[in-house]
Amino acid sequence: MMAGGGIYDQLGGGFHRYAVDARWLIPHFEKMLTDNAMLSRIYLDVFLLIGDAEDRLTRDMLRVIRAAYLPNRVIACGMSGEPALLSDRTQIDGKTTAYVCENQACLPPTTSPAALAELLA
Repeated sequence: MMAGGGIYDQLGGGFHRYAVDARWLIPHFEKMLTDNAMLSRIYLDVFLLIGDAEDRLTRDMLRVIRAAYLPNRVIACGMSGEPALLSDRTQIDGKTTAYVCENQACLPPTTSPAALAELLA
């Protein structure tokens, strides 16, 4: 596992380019932004929440998300198309809709806080 190995930068985050020993425990202290940017797509899971911030259902779903421990995850909230992460996602029947995406693929969307809690468990 890369994150547990010697090329992971424990102080600054991200990954060094390569190691200088055969066991890959001692990093060569060079990091490339492009390498780390490509790895972020693999290491990050994304939660997309589309709905009006003042809507009760939106607030309920945000409570569910905030109650879960979600390391290495990004949460994007807004109306359809805002921010860019939501550009190809829409609401279902005009209700606040949550998309949970892992390993570069999104699960079927939900409009239920209880169903969202199950997806996050």
